[in-house]
Amino acid sequence: MWIIQKKVWKRLDIPGPKGLPVIGNAFQMISQTPYVQLHKWSKQHGNVYKIQMFNEEIVVLSENDVIREALLEKSEDFAGRPFSWRMNYVTPGGDKDIVFRDLSQDLKRVKKIAHRGLKQFGDGMDRIAILASDEIQDCISRFQSHGNTPFDPRESVDQCITNIMTGLLVGEQIDKSSHEFQLVCDLVKSMERCGYAGPGAELDMFPWLRYFGNESFEILKEHKSIREKLFSAWMKRAEKKLSLHSDETRSVCEVLHKHYKQGEISRDEIHGTLFNLLVAGIVTTSSTLKSLLMILINHSDVQKKIQDEIDDVIGDGRLPTFADRHNMPYTEAAILEILRYSTTSTLSVPHKTLCDTSVGGYKVPNGTQVWMNIWALHHDEKYFDEPYEFKVERFLDDDGNLLPGNERKSFLPFGVGKRECLGEAMAKVRMFLFVTSLLQKLEIFPEDKNNPPDPDPIKFTYAITNQPGPFNIIVRDRESRK
Repeated sequence: MWIIQKKVWKRLDIPGPKGLPVIGNAFQMISQTPYVQLHKWSKQHGNVYKIQMFNEEIVVLSENDVIREALLEKSEDFAGRPFSWRMNYVTPGGDKDIVFRDLSQDLKRVKKIAHRGLKQFGDGMDRIAILASDEIQDCISRFQSHGNTPFDPRESVDQCITNIMTGLLVGEQIDKSSHEFQLVCDLVKSMERCGYAGPGAELDMFPWLRYFGNESFEILKEHKSIREKLFSAWMKRAEKKLSLHSDETRSVCEVLHKHYKQGEISRDEIHGTLFNLLVAGIVTTSSTLKSLLMILINHSDVQKKIQDEIDDVIGDGRLPTFADRHNMPYTEAAILEILRYSTTSTLSVPHKTLCDTSVGGYKVPNGTQVWMNIWALHHDEKYFDEPYEFKVERFLDDDGNLLPGNERKSFLPFGVGKRECLGEAMAKVRMFLFVTSLLQKLEIFPEDKNNPPDPDPIKFTYAITNQPGPFNIIVRDRESRK
């Protein structure tokens, strides 16, 4: 029996790995790749099992059927968020955002307003595509500026995706050499460093560490200061723009401000929404694209097949459009495979049950923290032959057509159900346009063809997303195609 806040709780009647007294499995989870350890435990204890982190028992789901049962069939039961001291500290108002608050009418209201902010760009995502294309072409130019000299592409990719996202939020591009752009980059990096996963977890277990010069806490303090300055300035700018064209909104900030003036959303909820859209809209897409660059320099055959498809469908006389994807199944499949292979959000954001429920035949009480091991889902041998190999053909049928969504088993890169990713459509636009625009103009090579960087995502840096470490590439202009 565990005694917490003078209440007696029964231990979960679910199997799991044996831990140490008091601390449970906490020390076993101190790893650069906790999702790998969790995957190993699932092979021993089943697809539904529990771990103990100090005085809390956590349910871990590791397989397609049980994860879909929780997220789809019983979506509202599992739509809560566990308390995290870190995220409560850093989120405006404690939980006045979209990602880190429990499912509620307030959450539904804020999500609806955020959707309106994104919907203004049109169902066809035309405006997003225009913003993305401009930034991607600028990124390609930066790549080309290195000539035949090896360079690390990560910063350029980050800057590209960052300015696409800020363009959507504020309605204009931000000068990459400006102090404002640097503040955006600092804001995102601080969340990458101390977000839900990775370093900073010590503050959830021992919040009193903030009084002793804890590095993670200092980063979080700086994050809050930057966020307040940045978002306040953006909203003032939105107010001024709305006064000039009051009948038309041209950015997410303007939509949010309009609803604020109507009393439908609070200031904390505006800042929380911007916080979610900015961070989630940047880190996942940029991480995935950097992983894809590593794959492309290790798999010249994949690069060549994408380029052949580009030449057949687009040619070199115009820029790619998002509509081209309908005629480019191999390119689409390659993007799906990198989403599976790299799985940048390995454990997703933790869930919490909002009522007594069950999953996989096991009872799960109200208030239980639940982790979805998306890494295990995407690397399940039951669904994927050689799951640790990059194989584009997984997402193509025998005729070379893209597998429809209902046939993509054990694959949830954007989640599903009540907590699915708000920016899935935007991410797909940016990834497709980045890949096709880049490979239309350039060939990409490793710095040393005999020793290319290892693309194994298990060796990446584990944080809010799985991040590739330093690596160099060489780019060359493609020869004119007839």
